[in-house]
Amino acid sequence: MYSLKELTEKVLNGVQIDKAQELFLYQQPLAKLCESANEIRKRFCSNTFDICTIINGKSGSCSENCKFCAKSAHNNTCTEIYPLLETDEISFKFLLLHLSVVVCSPRGFENAAAFASLLLHIRTSNTLCDGSMLYCIF
Repeated sequence: MYSLKELTEKVLNGVQIDKAQELFLYQQPLAKLCESANEIRKRFCSNTFDICTIINGKSGSCSENCKFCAKSAHNNTCTEIYPLLETDEISFKFLLLHLSVVVCSPRGFENAAAFASLLLHIRTSNTLCDGSMLYCIF
């Protein structure tokens, strides 16, 4: 059989645990499991973290039907609807909010001219923000 201490040491030494060991962890008391997880976190992540802020590049009326998303036209929400934000507005939010990711669906950019416009928008925003902004287009 396994012990929580043994499995914690394995992970701390870079060894991946197997399915049976994972199931064993599932049965352990939550407080003890949290102590082990915190020990592992301290080893691999220290006490620092990165903040990732995101904004919608455009919002509402998305033709995708993602059940979780308030921007979907299929869901009855009070989400503000707006087209792709202007480059200077995104750059301003990047500087003000330390923005790191702009998210938008590619729907509405189906034709070549619209997609070329989106690419130009991304290049311009990224240039204004020293190349450190990410776009997530899904």
